[in-house]
Amino acid sequence: MKQISYTLAAAALCLASQASASTCGTNKLCVPGDFPSPDGAYFNMDLLGGNVHLDLGQAALTGPGIETTLNNLQPITFHASPFANPTGLSVGTSTLTYSAISHYSLGTFSVYGFDAEFYLEGAGFGELVDIDGIQGNWSLNVPLRATWNGVFFDFGNVLLSTAATYSYYSAHNALSTISGQSMDYATGDAFLAGQASVTDINNPFYGIRITLGLNGNDPVVSSVPEPSAIWQLMAGLGMLGAAARFRTRSRVAMA
Repeated sequence: MKQISYTLAAAALCLASQASASTCGTNKLCVPGDFPSPDGAYFNMDLLGGNVHLDLGQAALTGPGIETTLNNLQPITFHASPFANPTGLSVGTSTLTYSAISHYSLGTFSVYGFDAEFYLEGAGFGELVDIDGIQGNWSLNVPLRATWNGVFFDFGNVLLSTAATYSYYSAHNALSTISGQSMDYATGDAFLAGQASVTDINNPFYGIRITLGLNGNDPVVSSVPEPSAIWQLMAGLGMLGAAARFRTRSRVAMA
């Protein structure tokens, strides 16, 4: 009888472990497994810092550009849709949405004699495109804003992407480039690059170009179990309960 009970208990524990175990191994992110149908999943991304370059887009007009380093930890929570038509590795795209980034400061720069603070703030959207099950490219549209001389400016969305490369003029007035870097699923590391230019001639910031790179890390997939996992866990607990009742009845019958 004990052997039967142990077998049932082992089966229950096995089901429970299957309900909670990740198919990702040691990876922080697993594609497409971490994006279940039909609801997708939530995960957090920490924006850890990066760098910002401000210029006018033409070396002859600007002189040296202005540069600053970002050290502004900012976590954001995404909802990621189930992958569209995932037929295996290297195939599939997930749409990302988030409620808001809260005043992610890019720095304060002197523009035409007044200090201007540029920052990212607001809701956005993007996508994650799997490359090979090990890395993926993701993009994010983030609202770019500024305050200057007591006036608020909204520049609309700036596209940050792991697959983009942009040119800018450095503090030494040299033409440089910045490139994004695909997300590594094992470590969660990613580097996004973006650029925005002010083309409205009536805007006080007309001609200014802002180029930025942003470090991202630590995607944490939602721990809310899927309905099938809940069913498996309940089945496992039920088997443990049945085993306990069986042992009790056996002891009473033998007494």
